[in-house]
Amino acid sequence: MRSLGYALLVLALPLAVLGMLVPPNEYRAMGGGGIDCDGPLQVLLFAGPAFAIYGVAALCNGIAPRRPRNLVIAGLALLLCLGLGINLARAWQESRINAGEAICG
Repeated sequence: MRSLGYALLVLALPLAVLGMLVPPNEYRAMGGGGIDCDGPLQVLLFAGPAFAIYGVAALCNGIAPRRPRNLVIAGLALLLCLGLGINLARAWQESRINAGEAICG
């Protein structure tokens, strides 16, 4: 059962990397301006599930660690959650900007 949890963490790693690398606004990431209506949704699509998976992994491995390996896994999961959380916050901020301008619909 334990190896199934570790396999899930390894399989969710590409999802987490995409969740951290997809910019909330592609136009601003390229140096221009403009409104990207699809950007925040793409971030939420990748970063949301990965944040949930690694958040649960950090809780499960960090609350009652049986081995030092559990603390390492919890620490790595927390680092991934930090990166994902920053990108999720940027996506939320971008969606608030887009909602204020009422162009995306």
